[in-house]
Amino acid sequence: MSKYLAVIIPGNSSLALELFELPKLKSVWQAKAEQLNQKNSFIVERGIKKNQLNFQQGLTYSAAFKQLVKLIPKEIYGQITTIGHQVMALGPEPAMISVVNKDLLKKLRQWSFLAPSYNETSQIILPASFNAFPKAKQWAVADSAFLNSLPLKAKTYALPAKITNRFNLKKIGYQGLVHQFLLKATANKLKTSESKVNIITIQLGNISSVCLIQNGRAVDVSFGLSLSSGLSGARQLGDADPYLMIYLLEQGYTTKELKALLFQESGWLGVCGLVDFRDILQAAGFVVNNYKTKIKYSPAQKSGARLALEIFIYQLQKTIGSFSAVAGSLQAIVWGGTIGCQSEVVRKLVWGGLHLAQKPKNFVVAVDEAALITQLLLANTKTI
Repeated sequence: MSKYLAVIIPGNSSLALELFELPKLKSVWQAKAEQLNQKNSFIVERGIKKNQLNFQQGLTYSAAFKQLVKLIPKEIYGQITTIGHQVMALGPEPAMISVVNKDLLKKLRQWSFLAPSYNETSQIILPASFNAFPKAKQWAVADSAFLNSLPLKAKTYALPAKITNRFNLKKIGYQGLVHQFLLKATANKLKTSESKVNIITIQLGNISSVCLIQNGRAVDVSFGLSLSSGLSGARQLGDADPYLMIYLLEQGYTTKELKALLFQESGWLGVCGLVDFRDILQAAGFVVNNYKTKIKYSPAQKSGARLALEIFIYQLQKTIGSFSAVAGSLQAIVWGGTIGCQSEVVRKLVWGGLHLAQKPKNFVVAVDEAALITQLLLANTKTI
């Protein structure tokens, strides 16, 4: 009788569960809950059958997980022997694979301030997974572990050493699994080993990042310590003068309000009042195929959308340009993520404003984090 591995990936407003048959690592079933913690949540199921469930009143992450487990085919459910959880923030230089236990849950709580929504979700899902799959081995796969190779010059803040050491403050970076997948895909395209690959990888979605990879190792990334850093996103502020927060604190803002500004109220939403990037493109005057919005854009939203798009493109150009300047040889620029893969407009806008000394190839790669997690588990858990 076949055994199965389940991969659970929490998103910014989503939760995905995918099943792989062992030892072939063949994907046999998947379901994803979207628009969580808001109205009109829905779940799309693919595998033995294709199905969509709609929840007009919305779903919490806890309720969504229960619904996903209910949808697992009965003939597979009892044969799930291993669970792989993607976890976001475990502090500096986490192990790639860890056993899910009390110590790991403690780390999730300890470093929750770096990626609040993701870590809080994991604190809900991990205990629920033990209840749903009590006999399965449960592993955490650290999202940032691929970025452990960043050199000191790239990850050290110019703070007094006693403060850096006391609080362990350094650049951590996120979306490491995505950049690792893009590295592996590029090595396959170039028909070479990963250790010979020199590229810039770009993940574009509601949260985005750029990574410089030299000789198969990450040497810099646009993220810093927390998930609010780097490129601006759907709701994240991104890099900004640190004194902005001090000034607002002096004006009466509370730390709770400042955290909301950093993680939830800024980015595209703050600039133009829109969160969906397809709306931003349409409001800015671009055609988005196969998308019909219910929003009637106001003049302020249209001008704000144009500005939000310009900010995003400029940030990408600056980051890619600076990484290229220190890269030495550069074989390719590799695009991933929903926006990176689906928006030719964005790729052309970014590329049109770049003036690089080199002329690297351009690759567009559909990212499959769940498949990478299964490979990492199979390669590492035997020796743990």
